[in-house]
Amino acid sequence: MTRFNQPGQQFNGNQYNADHIDIHTPPRQRGVILVLLVIVFLAAAAVGGYAIFSSIGNNPQVPATVTPSGPIYTVKNTSETPPDGVYFRHSMQLDPTQPTPTPTTRFGVFINEQVRVACWTWGDAVYGDRVWYYAYNITRPNVAGRPNKGWIDAHYVDDGMTANHPAPGIPQCRSPLPIGG
Repeated sequence: MTRFNQPGQQFNGNQYNADHIDIHTPPRQRGVILVLLVIVFLAAAAVGGYAIFSSIGNNPQVPATVTPSGPIYTVKNTSETPPDGVYFRHSMQLDPTQPTPTPTTRFGVFINEQVRVACWTWGDAVYGDRVWYYAYNITRPNVAGRPNKGWIDAHYVDDGMTANHPAPGIPQCRSPLPIGG
């Protein structure tokens, strides 16, 4: 270890004082370092901005173009209120004016279709069940040119569980929650 205890002692062409170590970076090097830091910051902001804005409407943990891994279940109980079928929802609230951001005919699930469940969270109760799954319809993966995915209450998913109990092995959704529908 180099000790600087002599006033005016020089090391690598820089002068150091015993009471204060003053390492001077030449101005040109400071400019280069500043430019590199700005480039790194802008690159990180661009990547972060892309990740944020490309994930709007999608789960950042589950890319929109790839169906996630997860258990597959059969859809049930969709014919309780004719006609058969349940829209995927964009959130876990039962706002009757907003089943999806833009309701599309046949967007959602019908009896006996298959869904792959990515994760679960708590939401408004449907027939007493507050568990909601973020699911992908694998029977009809696309409807009207868009992915057929979104939030569906566990009441409509034959997961073998009683109300208010998510199926084991399905992770709880992390924040920010995916937007479906």
